[in-house]
Amino acid sequence: MMSAGSYLGLVEKHLSDCKKYGISLEDATFEIMHMAEDYADEEVKLTFSSLPSDVLDLAHHKLDVFKQTGEYHVISSIGVSKDMTDLMARLSKLI
Repeated sequence: MMSAGSYLGLVEKHLSDCKKYGISLEDATFEIMHMAEDYADEEVKLTFSSLPSDVLDLAHHKLDVFKQTGEYHVISSIGVSKDMTDLMARLSKLI
């Protein structure tokens, strides 16, 4: 696992880059949530507590959708499916 500063720093850089290149806040939020897979619980809590409210609101919305179904799957632009149920369950307990 990486250090808390590195996750927070990575997230801040990601948000900055997304704004610079016109990437939607929803896509940026999803990627931030996906990156949490590689970090310890305390690092995730610290980072999410530092997020701007609009990003945190989107994360909570995604978690609410997950809680309704109990599953979360994504499909990449090339058609690869990934089950993110375990990650979303973990995030729902942390944030």
